[in-house]
Amino acid sequence: ICRTKDDSMINNHRHFLSTGDKSLKFEEFIPLYKELLDEKDTGTFADFMEAFKTFDREGQGFISGAELRHVL
Repeated sequence: ICRTKDDSMINNHRHFLSTGDKSLKFEEFIPLYKELLDEKDTGTFADFMEAFKTFDREGQGFISGAELRHVL
């Protein structure tokens, strides 16, 4: 939920975030997950390039195995 750019989705499910609980019941999770699956906004090419640049610490234009292991 926090990663989506759609504020309406966050507002629709804000009660889950404000209860203070750090977990959801399975029955509460399913509608949230279904809504995320239906999300059509996958980002632009520029969004993905910006994300990859974050992990390409040496600026070589690719992510090395070491950089990927560091992220994971």
